[in-house]
Amino acid sequence: MTSDSTNSNTLTDGRPSFMDPQSLKNPTYKHTTKSDIYSYGVILWEISSGHKPFPTLKRIQIAIKIYNGEREQPIKDTPPEYVELYKRCWDDEPDNRPKIEEILDFFKSYTLKKPSEGSLEKENIFKFYGHNQFRKVIY
Repeated sequence: MTSDSTNSNTLTDGRPSFMDPQSLKNPTYKHTTKSDIYSYGVILWEISSGHKPFPTLKRIQIAIKIYNGEREQPIKDTPPEYVELYKRCWDDEPDNRPKIEEILDFFKSYTLKKPSEGSLEKENIFKFYGHNQFRKVIY
C-alpha cells in the first residue's frame, strides 16, 4: 500500500457524508487523493451552509443518498463559481474531480461578487460569509 492510497470499506471507518461514493460502491476501492478532493468538496459546501451535510439523517440514510448520487443542494446566494467548484469536487467519477492545483488556482484568482457591493478582488472566500458563519462549521 502506498502513502497516497488506503483501503476503507465500512461506514465505521468514517462519516458517510464525506466518504468517496466509490468506497460505498466497491469494498476494495483504494482511497487516493481524488477521494480527499471529494471530501474537500463537501467541506466547501459545509462552509457555505454553516451546518453538517444531511443533519437530520442517520449515517446509513446518508450513505444510501451518497451511493445513489444525491448531494446537498447549493445554499441560496452562494457564488455560482464556488458552487461549480464544490460540485466538481464531489463528482461521482473520481477522474472528473479537479486536481488540488486547480482548486488552489481557483482561490488565488477568484473574484467575489456581492450584489450590493460589486466586486471584491482577491478577498478570502470565508469573508464573504462572515466570521460567525464560518465558526458554525467548526464543531
